Amino acid sequence: MKTKKVLIVTILIGLVTSAGLKAQESYSNTIGVRLGETSGLTYKHISPTNRAFEAILGYSPDALSITTLAEQYLHTGLSGFSLYFGLGGHVALLTNKYYYHFYENGRYCIVHHEGSVGVGADGMLGVEFKVPVLPFAFSLELKPYMELNTNKTFYVNLDPGLGLKFAF
Repeated sequence: MKTKKVLIVTILIGLVTSAGLKAQESYSNTIGVRLGETSGLTYKHISPTNRAFEAILGYSPDALSITTLAEQYLHTGLSGFSLYFGLGGHVALLTNKYYYHFYENGRYCIVHHEGSVGVGADGMLGVEFKVPVLPFAFSLELKPYMELNTNKTFYVNLDPGLGLKFAF
């Protein structure tokens, strides 16, 4: 009787594990949210060759942006975990007033900017965990970028983020 129970439990674990591996391998799209400096909605399509296209519709208190990235996925050998890296670009519309406060020659200065457009280059380096059996994926990533805007301001930032996605 005990051997029969062990055999049944072993078969069930094998079925659940193989179903989890199949579910992880079978998803080719994710849609969700990215939380970070560039927070917003994200969509990613992963091809059978482990290349991916990602689009991020970003929002911050003073800007709206669209970022597109071409990425490469690397399987780690750990169930559900993948690494990815890539390059892309973005366009940002700076919508609100924002101020820079600084001291120059012993004087307090305020610089005011309003309504500009920025373009930039983006990188991507991340790790993704696809939950076996469930259609959810989580990611931790760095999205470093450089941006030049029409106010002649240049930005460089690492932009770490957390992704919460529905995988299908």
